[in-house]
Amino acid sequence: MPADPTWRERRHDLVPVDVSFRNYRPGSAYEFRSDEQGFSGVWVPLPAPAQGRRTDWLSADIPWQDYAGIFGEMSQRLQEFTTYRRGTTGQVSWFGPVQRPRMGPLGSMPVRYGDTMWLPVPGWGDSGSGHIGDSHGNFGVKNLMTLYQGDRELDQGNIEKLLPSGLAPQRLPYRLVVDNDRGKWASPYSRHTLTEWNFTSQETGTDTTLPLIQLDYGVRTDPAGRADRNGHLTVTASHLSGVTGTVKKPSVELSYDDGATWRRAALDRHGDGWRTTLRAPKRAMFVTVRVAARDDDGNSVSQTLVRAFGLR
Repeated sequence: MPADPTWRERRHDLVPVDVSFRNYRPGSAYEFRSDEQGFSGVWVPLPAPAQGRRTDWLSADIPWQDYAGIFGEMSQRLQEFTTYRRGTTGQVSWFGPVQRPRMGPLGSMPVRYGDTMWLPVPGWGDSGSGHIGDSHGNFGVKNLMTLYQGDRELDQGNIEKLLPSGLAPQRLPYRLVVDNDRGKWASPYSRHTLTEWNFTSQETGTDTTLPLIQLDYGVRTDPAGRADRNGHLTVTASHLSGVTGTVKKPSVELSYDDGATWRRAALDRHGDGWRTTLRAPKRAMFVTVRVAARDDDGNSVSQTLVRAFGLR
């Protein structure tokens, strides 16, 4: 044993992480971070602002998992462990637009084994592709999920997950409809989202990831969730890890009057996604988004997000 067992980090062993909390209004939130070893350990939420910024210093080259939430409204988490490399600077953003259903590897991967599907679809992930979010503790929210085989309803629930069993062994088409509505939840954004996945599935002998195409959004907003009227919106359609196939160019429509009228968006390639420029009328206050995407195996997704984000 050393005479002094105290562990002292040196500055060059730490990575600065710019953490942004982007709820539509100020208030109290919480955050909890653990390393990979502590993933199943004690959950200890620490106070955080619902709207604000701070800089954290984390040990480099260690896989971290991170959670944040607002009591009675939502809970969000990284969809996979993140490692901050020595000599870099990290960035994490919570609660901002565009909120919608998002799945991911840590506990929220849609899979099939034998005659059973596990369909976790947390309905309130935030901007980008890094976070999964659910309405934990928010009991007035609608999170209606319905699974169909053809026109026949197989299962339904309102807890952001389904576990249908007794499925036919042969390869068949399925349709998963996820209808999320904030109800009395005060946030002005993503008031109502409707997502429909069409995919095929058959009996498997191992856990097999289902080909549910994910839609991710990137838009620069102010702390209150408002974008510039001539800003950019990026849409990325992709498969979850373990699914083969190529996702084709999506179609994007925008509405500035809550879906009464629509405008087809012109798209340009931007990294892994497709970017369009907003053309918001002077009196518009919100942007409603409608996206459709398909892969080369015939799996598809359509998603409508009412008041996805605001305008300034």
